This record gives sequence, structure tokens and C-alpha cells, in this order.
Amino acid sequence: MVNKKIWLGAAVTVATTIAVGTTVINHVKADTDDKTVTVGIVGDSSRELWENVSKRTEKKYGVKIKIKVFSDYVKPNQALVDGSLDLNAFQTKVFFDDQNKKLGNKLVSIGKTVISPIRLYSLKHDKLADLKDGA
Repeated sequence: MVNKKIWLGAAVTVATTIAVGTTVINHVKADTDDKTVTVGIVGDSSRELWENVSKRTEKKYGVKIKIKVFSDYVKPNQALVDGSLDLNAFQTKVFFDDQNKKLGNKLVSIGKTVISPIRLYSLKHDKLADLKDGA
């Protein structure tokens, strides 16, 4: 399972840093025959991005990425702990650290992923400028 994590970590890194990704991929290639990595995401907002990464990673490195979509923010970390996921990409560092502490997990961050905009919704306000300072 560690090799799977390294495979995807390398694949994701390739999207941002070709040299590092290549070094890791070449090192790991000799160590494993299993070239499928399961990545957990929350909701469908980043599915298209991960499908694109999957296509490029499989074509360039022969690594397949299986995407597993979750509907809440706790289950992907639990899935890492129980081994049903190899990696996940959905959370802020603050949330990650808090969940590790609260749940007693020993998960580690192996890299950064995309930053997605967060939307605000309100039944009381039509625009952000309507919010009072400190709200």
C-alpha cells in the first residue's frame, strides 16, 4: 500500500513539478506491479480535475487513478486509516491536523493539491458587502 501512495504522490507532483515526479516514479517503478491508486475526494467539484490527472498519469507513467467520491469530510480520512483508500485530496491543513488530533490518527501529509474557491450562501444577505464586520 505504501507503494501505491508513493505512485499517486509522484503522479500528483508531476502536475506541478516534473523533475521531482520523475525521480519518484523511476524509483518506485521497480518496486511494484500494482499500478492503480485509489484517491478519495469529497463531492463532485474536483472530479473533473482528478479525471484529467488520471488520464495524463496513466498515459505518461502507466499509473491508473481510481476516484472514490465521499459525501462527508470525516470518512476519507477513516478510509485511509482502514486501508480502503491510498490517498485523499479534499481538506485544509487545519482540518487535517484537527482530525488527526481528535481521532488519534497518524496520517501524514505528503504534498499539496489544488486550492478550490469556497462559496458563501445566505438566506439573509444578497452580497458579501452586506455582512457586518466580525460576522
